[in-house]
Amino acid sequence: MLAGGLRAYAFDGRQTFRPEWKEREDRDNLLAAFNILIPEQQPRLTISAFPDDVVNPSSTDLLATRLPLSKLRPIPHVLDPDVHYQLLSKTWLANSGLPIPRSENIEIPASVLTNSTTREAWKTSATIKITSTTLPFVLKLNQTVFGQGIYIIRTPSDLKTLLKELPDLLNNSIRVVNSENQHLQPGALVLSEYIPHTRSYAITFFVNKDGSHKLLCIADQVFDNHKNLSWKGAEIDYTRQMSLAALYAETVASAAAYLHKNGYYGAAGIDVLDHEENLKQYIVDLNVRPPGSMILGALHSFLTNRGCKLARLVSVIRVIIPKKQFYNELKAEIEKGKIIITAWAEDSRNKCFWASLVIGASTGLDFHNLKWKVEEAARLSHGSI
Repeated sequence: MLAGGLRAYAFDGRQTFRPEWKEREDRDNLLAAFNILIPEQQPRLTISAFPDDVVNPSSTDLLATRLPLSKLRPIPHVLDPDVHYQLLSKTWLANSGLPIPRSENIEIPASVLTNSTTREAWKTSATIKITSTTLPFVLKLNQTVFGQGIYIIRTPSDLKTLLKELPDLLNNSIRVVNSENQHLQPGALVLSEYIPHTRSYAITFFVNKDGSHKLLCIADQVFDNHKNLSWKGAEIDYTRQMSLAALYAETVASAAAYLHKNGYYGAAGIDVLDHEENLKQYIVDLNVRPPGSMILGALHSFLTNRGCKLARLVSVIRVIIPKKQFYNELKAEIEKGKIIITAWAEDSRNKCFWASLVIGASTGLDFHNLKWKVEEAARLSHGSI
């Protein structure tokens, strides 16, 4: 989410060495995306291989990052990177006072970094605490992305599978901690109550600098049940937005106030579980950055003016034909505004392309037919999006 004329930096957030072909391909994909915009809307882009390459361009500029990075800490930020990291962390959410499922943090003491005996004792203690928790429960890493790092343990079989992974998980938790970041508890784990009989909503809003906020959209979450509930996108019913806004007004207001109190302003999102029986609402994640589902709110008027009451964000889809051919096979739907290609990248190593799409439809049947056409064009087996 950028405004024309702003200085922008892009780099490999993994901070790993990349072969020359990969760096060139990433650069070409990024430039192709920005070149779609008219010149007045294009940011002043600097492409860097690593965060270390970013320098403070002037004494008055402040850096606004999508995700906090320690390499950028010396540069003045709109929001302190440590605060940003903490707002994104599950341990802070557990202590936030917001309406959340009952939770307990498993933190890593500083002594673990230097004392092998303490390290082994912590792993034993954490294992006992996790395995003695009454089923069902949820185990989360302190930072999760697209649903990865969340373990839903419903049955003894789930617990048995977790036990096989637990030694590596605990070792990795310790590995990410060092003397510089220990105060942020990056390796901490969170044990959380499992809430049954719920629907999961992605709620996007904007926190203004004065603390007021504006709701942008409320969408159903879409997860891949075959890939440990990884996030696939979101679906929205534009005819229900007013009623949902009234239903979630108090929860959204509490989240917006919490973010403002901690110095954040800008686009943000919360993932909310809505209990179908006791009607309670539980915040299970804070997305302190422009959320992926925000685009469904931005497209509200565009799609409804074209008769689309429903829309689906497909966060990523694998395509095996070039963009021009993909476009031509869906030309009628794209020109009607019912299918919108929001991102496209070439992946020469895997000999494919990756795309993000929004599909707009007037009815459920219309959506099913459009989904089928996209899968046909992408050469996917049906049910892949």
